[in-house]
Amino acid sequence: MLETFRNLTSVGKRWKDQNIEYEYQNPRRNFSSLIEEKVNEIKEDSHCG
Repeated sequence: MLETFRNLTSVGKRWKDQNIEYEYQNPRRNFSSLIEEKVNEIKEDSHCG
């Protein structure tokens, strides 16, 4: 599942790099940001435990 989140985050970053203006107008941008935040939280939690 972590790999899936990483892949989705990677896709979101590539999309953002390709078309920043559209990304800001697109509500899905918020979803990519949320996924990236969750992946980072999971990484931090796994390093702490």
